Amino acid sequence: MLRLDIKQLRLVKTIADTKNITQAAVKLHVSQPALSKQLMELESRLGFALFQRTRKAMLLTEPGRNFYQHAEKILRDIQSMEEHLSKFSSGRTGSLRISIDRVHQSQWLSPVMERFRKLYPHIDLEVVQVNRLLDSLVEQRIDLAILGEAIPTPGVRYEPLNEDEIIAIVHADHPLADRPHLAVNDLQSQDFVYYFKLEESYLYQRYLQPNKISLGRFHRIQDLEALVTMVQSGAGMSILPRNLVTNAIDNKRVKEVQIGHRGFHFTWYAAFQDDASKPYLQDFVDQLLHYLNGMGEGKTHEVSDLPLV
Repeated sequence: MLRLDIKQLRLVKTIADTKNITQAAVKLHVSQPALSKQLMELESRLGFALFQRTRKAMLLTEPGRNFYQHAEKILRDIQSMEEHLSKFSSGRTGSLRISIDRVHQSQWLSPVMERFRKLYPHIDLEVVQVNRLLDSLVEQRIDLAILGEAIPTPGVRYEPLNEDEIIAIVHADHPLADRPHLAVNDLQSQDFVYYFKLEESYLYQRYLQPNKISLGRFHRIQDLEALVTMVQSGAGMSILPRNLVTNAIDNKRVKEVQIGHRGFHFTWYAAFQDDASKPYLQDFVDQLLHYLNGMGEGKTHEVSDLPLV
């Protein structure tokens, strides 16, 4: 099988474009005798002449024109590929997949994405929902995760974003409404309205199951407004991040109760891996931090240890 290389394609194209082997040699930065020898060797391998030599010009033969058309297309495709790949290496094009914990108040998302798109108009931004944020990050199904706990994981960096607090919300006349704070035993037999599947939740695995706490009626509601309305109507209590229900508390639709005598304070984090092919990833995190700092958000609290006691 005949094998050609890019150098030979450029040789034929340059000679055909200039119609002069001396000018072509100058463009290709080789001597005229060397270029003539390379052309003769190529024609010998092909078994036919690519050019008709005249006193005034080098003219393509019929098979030479066919060779030229294919060579021109291949070289154009190679140039396009090189330009496209160079955009990836410089961070001018690519993709950024973001996944956010379902109970994170992400009012920052729209303004930060808008600012990022102005800086990187050729980066595709995608916000996706995954069940296991950290696992998805490690397996590179996503590039950036917003989550509420910094679990040490090889290759994963955590950037603290803003502080929050897990609180209980109840109807104003709920039996627990006037408690200064709640302990885990206070949840025994309480009707509960919750965003997550109970058995898969941090609340259940960390507190309810180890302490053999059984709830009363359980309602899983994955719409925040509907969940707050259920609590407001007295259908049960719930436990959520404060930032998610601030408006409902301020409007006195529900009442908050602190969890644990110290409160259940924690920090939201941006988690990501260092990826040299995506230099814009750090810029997105920087834009997010800039936005949150402009809102006066702090970022110093760690997850409280066993607050429901």
